[in-house]
Amino acid sequence: MEPRPEFFKLLWGILAVFLFGIDLVLPEGTIDGFFYVILVLAALRIRNKNFLIMATLLATLLNMIGFYLALGGPNLYQELLDRLGSTLTIWLVGWLCLIQQKSEDHAYQMLQRQSSFVQLHKDIAVASNETRAVDVTLQYCLKRICHQAGWPVGHLYLVDASTHPHLVSTTTWHLENPQQFQTFRMVSEGTVFDSGIGLPGRVLANGKPAWIIDVNKDPNFPRARLSPDIGVKAGFAFPILIGNEVAGIMEFFSPRAEPPNDDMLEVMGHIGTLLGRVLERKRAESEQEQLLSFLKERVNEQTCLYNVANLIANTKTIREVFNNLQSYIAPAWQFPDITRVKVTFEGEEFAPSDFQDTAWSMSAPLTTHGVQQGSLVVCYLEEKPDLDEGPFRQEERHLLDGLAYLLSVAAQRKLAEEEIERSRQQLRSLYHKLETVREEERSRIAREIHDEMAQVLTTMKLEVARLCKKLEASNPDLKDNAETVIELIDQTLPTVKQLIHDLRPPILDHFGLEEAISWQGQEFERLTGISFDFDCDSEPETLDKERSTTLFRIFQETLTNVARHSKAENVSVKLSDEDGMISLNVQDDGVGITPDRLKNGHSLGILGMQERARVWGGSVDFVSKPNQGTLVSINISRN
Repeated sequence: MEPRPEFFKLLWGILAVFLFGIDLVLPEGTIDGFFYVILVLAALRIRNKNFLIMATLLATLLNMIGFYLALGGPNLYQELLDRLGSTLTIWLVGWLCLIQQKSEDHAYQMLQRQSSFVQLHKDIAVASNETRAVDVTLQYCLKRICHQAGWPVGHLYLVDASTHPHLVSTTTWHLENPQQFQTFRMVSEGTVFDSGIGLPGRVLANGKPAWIIDVNKDPNFPRARLSPDIGVKAGFAFPILIGNEVAGIMEFFSPRAEPPNDDMLEVMGHIGTLLGRVLERKRAESEQEQLLSFLKERVNEQTCLYNVANLIANTKTIREVFNNLQSYIAPAWQFPDITRVKVTFEGEEFAPSDFQDTAWSMSAPLTTHGVQQGSLVVCYLEEKPDLDEGPFRQEERHLLDGLAYLLSVAAQRKLAEEEIERSRQQLRSLYHKLETVREEERSRIAREIHDEMAQVLTTMKLEVARLCKKLEASNPDLKDNAETVIELIDQTLPTVKQLIHDLRPPILDHFGLEEAISWQGQEFERLTGISFDFDCDSEPETLDKERSTTLFRIFQETLTNVARHSKAENVSVKLSDEDGMISLNVQDDGVGITPDRLKNGHSLGILGMQERARVWGGSVDFVSKPNQGTLVSINISRN
């Protein structure tokens, strides 16, 4: 630790006493006061101009006292000359020391100033590279430069290049006394500077620092004319540069007139480049925020389109789609809480209960087959600032048009699907009616064959038998012919009986579905040789005639397919009644059914089975694996 100046002064005093004592002790003419120069040289170490002058005067005084004490000596004249020479030497050394000290003080001040500038530059560089908020960094830089310059006012402008380059005042200030400079702040924040106008405008124009000694005497300082006393005089400003582009201006003011400081301006020029990094980071952050906002908006739009498309895909009718659009479309707009959606289509309106027609709305047409059938309307319930189309962005217009096109295509498709579905329902109704008529016709034909043909054949057999008895004695040859007729009748009766059963098994009407399936299975086993097994968990209760007929006919078609295609050896059938559904499962152990055949729309037998079941809200399902048989599940609703 370097000793304090008071310590050196104490040492200097001791040295002065010591030298004066030597002057008194040594004989006359030995030194003659020249050694008092040592006191002047020693005072130079104190680095104080006043102390150096005092040391020179004290050395001169001690030298004169030494001469006075030497009066009366034999060499008085010589002693006087020596003392005068030593005095001259003391003053010459003192003058040279003053020059040296002044030079050292100036160099020291320059070093101190440069050090302070270097420290300022370092502090600004550190602040510029820190990750704290940009506004906080700029505020710190204003404060730090004001402290360095000793000026109380610092302010930031930013360049707005949206139309033509001009400066816009920010609220970023450093004011040591806010009340004192309140008027100047209000004037500055209310003034926009174009290039070349005012102190910041000059800096914007040439891209270099500028200094004003007294703003009240400067003709290009408009703020001085806006108020009688703005509280500032001297001012300087420097540009904040991003490359060669001026991105902002920092200005500083003092309440006193000050001459230009070239060193300060030079350093501020370098600092402007450093601060350019801060504004560049702020610009990058702003662009990043804009990009994130843009991406968020695009995600909302894509989500809206996806959700609406998903709604269309999972909704049966277009009117159901229209009724549910509000919750899917509103989140994609800027203000979803006050966004309402209305659809008009073919004279109908679909909107939430709180929808209101307002002046802040946009719409797009809904068309089918090139003809407008309605419109899609999006509106705000409250007024919002105007953008590209009223309070709406251009992107929202594109989204609305896209949604309208999507809904138009969906409406056209949904209406076509509804028409197809109505046609299918009509065909099913017609098919059901045809099946009903066919069953009724089968029953009628079966009854007629039973009631007429069977009776006629039986009567014919009886009459021919009587004829045989009459011919037995009279004409044996004719008797043989009559017996042949009886044999033909006997052969025809089973055929007629089988025909009646094929048209409408009486067992189905008299004993029910379970007995009919069991009988049909036994007949199937007798005719094909394929083993038949039947299991009934629970007999269906009071199943109506139409449903019983449907199940039985599908079962018959299934057995026919087994006999024709399966090459099976065993068939097992299970009938059950659970949860309002009548289920009939037919399992064989044959070669199975290929998927292509199941999907083949030309397989009329399978289509007929499925259509029969669908009439009663049921289905016919096939589960088959190669060489592992086929399971046919027949299900129809009881109600």
